[in-house]
Amino acid sequence: MQEHLTQPKPRFALDLEKATNTTERSKSPTSRAIPFGFFEIRPELVDTAPIQQSSESKIRRMDAAVLITNSDLLMKHGESELATHLLRECLYLNSRHPEALKRLSSCLTQEKDLKLKAKVQETLVEADFCFENLTQLGHCYYQQKQDGKAHATYLEALTLVTEGSKGLFEVYKNLGNIAMHEGDFDGAEENYHKAFDLNPRSDVLLVNIGTLGLQKEELEKSVLKFREALEINSKNDKAWVGLALVHHAMGDLILSRANLENALDANPMNRTALHLASSWAARDLDFGFATQSLQNFVSEVECDEEMSLLLIHFLVMRNQFTEAELELERLLLWNPSNSKLLQIEQEIHNAPRK
Repeated sequence: MQEHLTQPKPRFALDLEKATNTTERSKSPTSRAIPFGFFEIRPELVDTAPIQQSSESKIRRMDAAVLITNSDLLMKHGESELATHLLRECLYLNSRHPEALKRLSSCLTQEKDLKLKAKVQETLVEADFCFENLTQLGHCYYQQKQDGKAHATYLEALTLVTEGSKGLFEVYKNLGNIAMHEGDFDGAEENYHKAFDLNPRSDVLLVNIGTLGLQKEELEKSVLKFREALEINSKNDKAWVGLALVHHAMGDLILSRANLENALDANPMNRTALHLASSWAARDLDFGFATQSLQNFVSEVECDEEMSLLLIHFLVMRNQFTEAELELERLLLWNPSNSKLLQIEQEIHNAPRK
């Protein structure tokens, strides 16, 4: 982070400096230092003209402006947690400040933050009722898998569309996905087509359309859409999984397996591909590829009992008892009193070695 940063507004100069116990602090309410860790943010007035005591609301607005500007600087340098603290302080001054609410919402990017993000967006919609804010609220609901709320919010947002409205593509795509979740294939197709008209080069949308074709058993159409997606992005693992499913439905097991291998090469963490690989391995009694894929997966996660148990099963089927015991021991470290795991441990111990 740069040692000295200057706010673009001519009336203020902002410095980020190391905080010390001897740092001199101004008595002005608008130039108080805000300490955070090793740094403190100091909004200092360049214009030293006295502020009239009768303009308390002006001081509060000025404080809010300083806090927002400082939060922008922190976000620019990747300090989202510190930026969040400043935005919360700004909202303490004015709980419905639209710019502070927008920035706070953008800071809340983790899955654990989704509930709070939705509440922030709800407040923002109340303060500034417009297409953009309703759309972002709809996205929050959608990410939380609250399809009913997301659907209603998206439809309300569409009533406020203007010529310059941005984000329509994502709204129609998500409306199509919601319709797919509900088994409304006609509704999904209608919304996907509207999204396609806005952005025909989205590999994500093409995968969704291909999946719709697979659900409707329109296999030829589905193949074309998955291939189009891969022409745009050859690393789209979902497109490779889609092709694997289509070719499997067509009876081409060799090609479907090759597609699945490509999917896991592109993304070793794709759980759908891992489940398919495991299912086909059990069917064909060919455990090599599935075992290696599961080993790659568990090596990247702290603990995933489902995938670890699949791996243990395949290792035992391949008479790799030492590796199976090691993976089981790793599981037991996370859950030492699990009776199911203890039973499996006993079964592996008593299993005949070949």
